Amino acid sequence: MHLSRFCSLGLLAAAASPAAAAGLDDLLQDLASAGAEVSTLPDLGGSEALAEALAGKRRRAVQKVAEGLNAAVYAGGGETLVVLAVAPDAVAGYLLPGGERLAFRSLGGEALQPGGLLDRRVVFATSPRDWDGLQYYTQLSPANPEPVEVTGAAVDESVAFSVVRVSAAGGAGAVATLREGLEAAADRLAAGEHVRVEVSPGLYREGGLSLPGNLGDDAAGTLVIEGVGPGEAVITGADVFSGGWTEVPDHPGVWSKPWPHRFGMGGQPWARWGYLLPAEACRAEVITVDGELYLPVMLEKFAWSDPDGAVPLDGFADGTNQPGRWEPSGVRSPEDLPEGAYGVVEAEGTVYLRPPAGTDLNAAAVESGVRPRLLSLLDRRDTVLRNLTFRHAAHHVGGAPDGSRDRAVELGGRNLVVENCRFEENAAFGLALGRAVADTTIRGSAFNANGWKGLGGGFLPENVLFDGNESSSNNWRGHMGGEHSWDAAAVKVFGVNSARGIAIRGHRSFANLTHGFWLDQSFVPYAPVEISDGRFVDNRFGAELYLEKLTGPVEIERNLVDNASGLYGVNGTSWNLHFRGNVLAASGDRTVFFLHRRGNESDYANASRDWIVADNRIEAATPDASVYLQGSTPGQYAEFVATYRGSGNLYVRPGGSRPFVGTDGRPIDLHGWRALTGQEEGSAAVAPGEGPAARIELSAEDRRRLAAANARTDRFLAIAAAVEASSGPPFERITRAVGNNVQPVSLAGRANRALLGGDAWIGGGMQLNQLGGGRSVFAGVPFDVADPAGGAEVAIALRSEKLPGVARAVEVPIGGRVEAVYVLHGAGWVDDDPAPVGAYELIYDDVDEDAAGLVIGSGGPGGPAANTEPLVGDWYGSFQPFDGRKVRHARLPANEAGVAANLYIVEIVNPRPDRAVRSLRLRSFEGRDPTLVVLGVTALRR
Repeated sequence: MHLSRFCSLGLLAAAASPAAAAGLDDLLQDLASAGAEVSTLPDLGGSEALAEALAGKRRRAVQKVAEGLNAAVYAGGGETLVVLAVAPDAVAGYLLPGGERLAFRSLGGEALQPGGLLDRRVVFATSPRDWDGLQYYTQLSPANPEPVEVTGAAVDESVAFSVVRVSAAGGAGAVATLREGLEAAADRLAAGEHVRVEVSPGLYREGGLSLPGNLGDDAAGTLVIEGVGPGEAVITGADVFSGGWTEVPDHPGVWSKPWPHRFGMGGQPWARWGYLLPAEACRAEVITVDGELYLPVMLEKFAWSDPDGAVPLDGFADGTNQPGRWEPSGVRSPEDLPEGAYGVVEAEGTVYLRPPAGTDLNAAAVESGVRPRLLSLLDRRDTVLRNLTFRHAAHHVGGAPDGSRDRAVELGGRNLVVENCRFEENAAFGLALGRAVADTTIRGSAFNANGWKGLGGGFLPENVLFDGNESSSNNWRGHMGGEHSWDAAAVKVFGVNSARGIAIRGHRSFANLTHGFWLDQSFVPYAPVEISDGRFVDNRFGAELYLEKLTGPVEIERNLVDNASGLYGVNGTSWNLHFRGNVLAASGDRTVFFLHRRGNESDYANASRDWIVADNRIEAATPDASVYLQGSTPGQYAEFVATYRGSGNLYVRPGGSRPFVGTDGRPIDLHGWRALTGQEEGSAAVAPGEGPAARIELSAEDRRRLAAANARTDRFLAIAAAVEASSGPPFERITRAVGNNVQPVSLAGRANRALLGGDAWIGGGMQLNQLGGGRSVFAGVPFDVADPAGGAEVAIALRSEKLPGVARAVEVPIGGRVEAVYVLHGAGWVDDDPAPVGAYELIYDDVDEDAAGLVIGSGGPGGPAANTEPLVGDWYGSFQPFDGRKVRHARLPANEAGVAANLYIVEIVNPRPDRAVRSLRLRSFEGRDPTLVVLGVTALRR
């Protein structure tokens, strides 16, 4: 495929400045008054005064962006941005970024049209955006791009190399460690030599390795670091942790040992947007037993406390935001560990581990990750990594407590090659590519079984080729916390802005616990991508291909996308997706394409449009499987239909299916879809086993890899599923209660909500199948839940704006004197509004007696100050649960759809324990979105 040549002029964005609107004179006066040091930049023609006024405020040095095009980029006072082209004709033929929120003015103050041709020097300002971040997103686009092929790197390895030999086993002429080898290489590179570091097979327990950048040094030599000889050269973050284990008394099968590390809880880098990583995703440990990766369980429990709550990006400027912190909230029993798992309790300096029954752990080979970063090669050019394995780095997803951000391997710069390398079983990330990596090839490498992400593509990749790689079984750490989508992916490339293109060829992505491959956001109107000859199969809890907010064109050709276990085959919230010659399959009632509106991070590609779907085989296993699952607005879907072009497709469907969606939301068959779109010439719908038999199949090697990935992932799922639900500390009254006085109350005759089925639980078909029927104990309180099988109504939902079809008030009989009543409940659609959503009240037998109870507020720690003691939070697993004086959380592990659940137990203390209580009245307040669902009631009788 041929993409397009693109030479970019980076623009910074800032809050709109009155000075910019007032014209050049006021702008200069405003910026000069800040006391800028004056210097002169050459070749600025008549703008020398502007250069002198702004020189001390410049954000970047003058940089050569392309042949014949120089630009100086400045920032004034953090509020105004100036981009100065050397000459007006230097930017001729380029387009200004488009979008309703972008405002452009020339140096004379006149407005310039977004999306129009740029033919003069400009002042560019937006409001209110994080201009420091947008320097990586907003670029000029060529009006008439020229075709160019994605080639990746072109490292010349024919030059004469100076060889440095590294051998862990020793030997003549070899150093014993990689650190010594890289130090020797640095000296020779500084002397102008080309260097090859040859690493013999062996285990290198090293970390924190790095080399200085050479990106700006035209005389710097080429560097190759490669494994040589038979066998693996493995760089590991782990040390031996064998011996000294003791079986824990009263917990047969659980072993313990002193834990010497204090990795702590990681940060929350996305808290500013209101998203919190689950606690399970904020640890850094990696432990293996006899070469098998064990999974972490949170024995030490924490809640995130943020006094300011979510603060938008532009609210950070005044420095008043107070950082959040992790607060300890108890310790679980090590008995809760399933086989194949471990738990660290740093507060007591102990690690607990449960191997298979009958294992003598002191006879096993145990290793523990201790080094957070293995190798960092940033700002490099002409650099090759080959035939190396990197594993067991111990680092945090969101950054360490001290704010550092580590990856197993970091690589950034230009003209880079990663070939036949493995990045596996690291705590969070395998390989991370730096910002604006360019002219780079990643070939024949594996990114498997990492805790969060196998490969992260950084910002603005330019002429980057991914060729014949594999990414499988990633995101086990995220899965332990019920998180599968926020940033987690087998591979994720963010800021897909380059018109020089990205190509993904022959990629294999199997059985990940997240998206198979995620391309996220273009901030320019033209950013081409190629995805060809790939196999994206059996990825769980996400999309096989997640194509989010891309402007394209994205050429998707000859791929097998088999949505056997995930949510969607292709999540395609993008423009200009061109599907040609693919097999797109969905098992069960799963979906081939999902059209989903995204937010307003940029002015581009918020919805799906301008798709070409031609000559594909689109298969479904059941009549209920959809070709297009509609998740956008009616207007956006109408635009998708109006801009859709399709032809020559073979729809393999069971008889009687209507897999398409009309603009009225009703299902239609191919005949109706053809009438609606005016497309699908040469397309046909056939039953399975009919029509042409040709399809893309997995090779024998692919089947082997898929089987291995599924076996590994199924083991991860089995361990996670065996983790018992956790809850906050027991209520004090329960700990001193006489057992017979704690009595669950039946909801029979009052229940109006199922936990399973299409209209289950909180709505939208979300299942709560982790709870099951029978006795559950949370925070020391037993609750009896009726058997939910078959979609039986076992819970009580209260009316809300989101759930209008149920009663607003329900009374549950109690009968007799009680010291307290406990309610097991959950909520959906919880927002930041501190207004109460309902009340739970004790109704006494004496009709003259006032009711007593609690007003139910929703939210969580760090929520609005007016909601000082929320008693329920959002049920969805990505929200952080909390405990309080009157409330405890119950955390349920992920269900079959990969969604963990947060329930809450509220203690309603009876202020008149000598009075008989007739009932507990549950009621919701009018005009509120948050929806309360009660799953159990238990009375503490006197």
